[in-house]
Amino acid sequence: MIFLLLRSLPLLAAISILFLSRWQFIAWRTFPLLYIASALVFIVSAALIGYRRLAWREWIKVIPPVVTFLIAGGAALLVESGSQQILFSLFVSGLAYLTLELLYLLGVEPSKYPVHGLSRLNLALIPLGMFFLTMTLSGLQAFIRFPFWMSPFFGLAYGVLTFACTSHHTADKEQNKRWLFMGGLVGLHAGIFAMILPLDVIASGVMAA
Repeated sequence: MIFLLLRSLPLLAAISILFLSRWQFIAWRTFPLLYIASALVFIVSAALIGYRRLAWREWIKVIPPVVTFLIAGGAALLVESGSQQILFSLFVSGLAYLTLELLYLLGVEPSKYPVHGLSRLNLALIPLGMFFLTMTLSGLQAFIRFPFWMSPFFGLAYGVLTFACTSHHTADKEQNKRWLFMGGLVGLHAGIFAMILPLDVIASGVMAA
C-alpha cells in the first residue's frame, strides 16, 4: 500500500498543482494563497518520498527546483493571456512531476534512476529560473516601485545558490570556488538586466535567460 502511494505521488502531486495553479488564475484575488498551497504540495510530497531514503547530499539537489517553483510564483500575477496561463500551469506542474519522479527513482528504485538525473534537471532549470526571476523583479519595479538597485543582489543570491547545488561531488575547493563565482556572475547579470533594460517584463526575462 505504501509502495503504491509513493509510486503514484509524483503524478498525484502534479495533477493537484495543475488544478491549484489554474484555480489561482480564476480566483486571482486569493493570490498567493493557492500558489503557497501548491508549493506545500510539492515540498511535502518530496519529503514523503525521500524521508529516510536519501542522504543530505541528495537533498541538496532538490533545492533548485523548489526555489525555481517559488520564484515562478512571483511571476504568476504578470501572466495575462489565457495561453500564457495554461503554459505557466503546465510548467509548474511539470517541474513538480519531473523532480518528484526523479526523487522517487533515486530513493526507491535506484537501478532505474538516470545517471545524474536531478543534477541535469537543475542545470536545465538555471535559464528558466533566471527568466522568472528577472520577470518578477521587472514587474516589482514597474508596479510597486520596488527599489531597482536591489535586483542585482537577488540575481547574485539566486545564481550562487543554484550553482552551489549543481556543483559536482568530485570537484575540489578551487573548482567549486570558480563554479560559484560563475554562478554569481550569471545571476548578477540577470539582476542588472532587470534593473536597466527598458523592456517589458517578459522581454526582460527572455534576455536574462
